[in-house]
Amino acid sequence: MTDLRLDPRQQAVLCDLADPETLAPPAESIACFAPDDLLDLARYHAVEAVLWRKLAPVSGRLGAPWPAMIAELTERVRIATGVTMLLEAHATRIVRELNARGLPHRLVKGAAFAASLYPEVSDRPYTDVDILVPAENLGDVEEVMRAAGFTMAILPRPEKTELYREQKWIREGEPHLLVEVHTDLVHLPTLRQRVTFGFREAEIADHGGTAPASGHLLTAVVHGAIGHKFHQLKLAVDVLQSIRRLGASTPLAIEAARRLNLTFEVAAAASLVGRLFPGAAEDPRIAELGALVETPLWLDRDTITNAHLRGDIRSRFRRFAFRWQQKRRAGA
Repeated sequence: MTDLRLDPRQQAVLCDLADPETLAPPAESIACFAPDDLLDLARYHAVEAVLWRKLAPVSGRLGAPWPAMIAELTERVRIATGVTMLLEAHATRIVRELNARGLPHRLVKGAAFAASLYPEVSDRPYTDVDILVPAENLGDVEEVMRAAGFTMAILPRPEKTELYREQKWIREGEPHLLVEVHTDLVHLPTLRQRVTFGFREAEIADHGGTAPASGHLLTAVVHGAIGHKFHQLKLAVDVLQSIRRLGASTPLAIEAARRLNLTFEVAAAASLVGRLFPGAAEDPRIAELGALVETPLWLDRDTITNAHLRGDIRSRFRRFAFRWQQKRRAGA
């Protein structure tokens, strides 16, 4: 992994390259990176597919070191696309059986975001399939998973399966294929004192399926802000794309956020998106969501784009300070 600390210009270019709905920056702007550094950053932030698509039109205007980097990037995207296609095929079989047995379920996160939020489905490859189910149906869902050829993974600390309300299922001989079955997308018990996001909450989030963009937004916020403290640009891009798809359903998303006690996370995520992506701050929906409640100013572009620096505590400290604020609200 690169040890490059991004300066403000590089931060802006990286965020621009990660945005699936803007044009690629000029070649001379992209050249502020060394090719290997940009390749490492794309992998860390899980935005290789968008980067590959946006580099293609300007690749001829980049200098001699770049063709090898683009060839490596092309191979990585090809492999990621293949894994996604295999996961999609397995997900289709699992969902078909869940439907046949009348078991309620939702595909969430990667698979749902790719299909609904991105201009190109291939812009959002995913490394696992996430299925949200009611806790009372978990036993029946386990039967479906076993019938589909999956085995529940034995974790180093098995108690975490119950503690985090998440099961990991793998196939023998295909360790790269992972299906996660969740009964709650909020895995930390300390945060579940304030907010949960199980099957019932997901129905509230999208108003019983009538406002899918609202549901995607709140799922992306839970995943990015609660699950991972926004350590990758991909998580912020999911939020950005969800907001772009809201249309006239912004009031419904705000209503659902209030009902689910997610107003702080929605405001923080929207504010972060406005700081990260050039032009995003001009979107009135981002401004409206970001103004719902006061959120920390330190959750900014520098914090996220330099999260790859393991030896530098600034990004880690700021993101853990954000987690502390979340826990403090949970204990209020």
